[in-house]
Amino acid sequence: MAQKILIVGGGEIGQAIATLLEVREVAQVAIWDIDEKRRKGISSLEEHAGQVDCVFICVPSWNFKAAFDSIQDYITETTYVISVTKGIEPDTQSFMSEFLKKKLSQQKVACLGGPMLAEEIQKEVFSGATLGGDKEVYIFLNEVLTSSRFQLTYTPDIQGVAVLGVLKNVYTVFVGMLNMFTQASNIHGIAFSRIVEEMHTLAQELGGEVDTVRGFSGIGDFVATSTSSDSCNLTQGEHLIRHGKTNRQCEGIHSLPFLIERVKDREQYPLLDTLYRIINEHADAHTLMYEHFGIE
Repeated sequence: MAQKILIVGGGEIGQAIATLLEVREVAQVAIWDIDEKRRKGISSLEEHAGQVDCVFICVPSWNFKAAFDSIQDYITETTYVISVTKGIEPDTQSFMSEFLKKKLSQQKVACLGGPMLAEEIQKEVFSGATLGGDKEVYIFLNEVLTSSRFQLTYTPDIQGVAVLGVLKNVYTVFVGMLNMFTQASNIHGIAFSRIVEEMHTLAQELGGEVDTVRGFSGIGDFVATSTSSDSCNLTQGEHLIRHGKTNRQCEGIHSLPFLIERVKDREQYPLLDTLYRIINEHADAHTLMYEHFGIE
């Protein structure tokens, strides 16, 4: 019997997850969205109540709580719940791992992260991700998702995957800003090295494991996001320097103040501190980039 999977959120990444699941043809996939035009195979949540084997939550962090609340009554103790959201839930200021484990203490939950840009998945570019969480969820997902176009790895470190999903977006905004000052390869190499060093320390401070940083959900996702013109976080970092403001909401900028609240000493992370000072304290970006990289 085909596994029944519900994707909550019919945006780009939700549609991309559906595409990957359809490659294997071993699951019945439905997409639920508040926008009726984005729905697929479902007209109401009630009709899927208690019948879904797995739920993917693929919405922005600022909509995560509302999306979760809309489906909570239809999740059973045997339903696997996977977050693909890479941000911090604003009402509770929780990483997605913390939010799910608190709300669903009896269920098997997981977070998914890695180099899986939606635009490239739709173009059938090889992609991959790390699932952090319960091993049983990984076994299930490996059966329905892994294919010649997608590689799945596993770690029990659900907190690390959730934290790194935030960090890679935040630091990609920094890279976008840096792009507006210089394209020098030497400077970018230094910046990337410093960012990875900060990510290693930050991930551990926030409850993750260092090995997770080296995997798909850490360095893999950061490299993909920070080098892709399809990345909202990258382009908004560029737009902020070019125009003095953003023109679109993105996870990196949205999560930054909540992330800073969770960090004991932000000065321990100079590039993170610089990003916060530029965006949230309106410090002069050129002056700070000069201090770090000698950019005239």
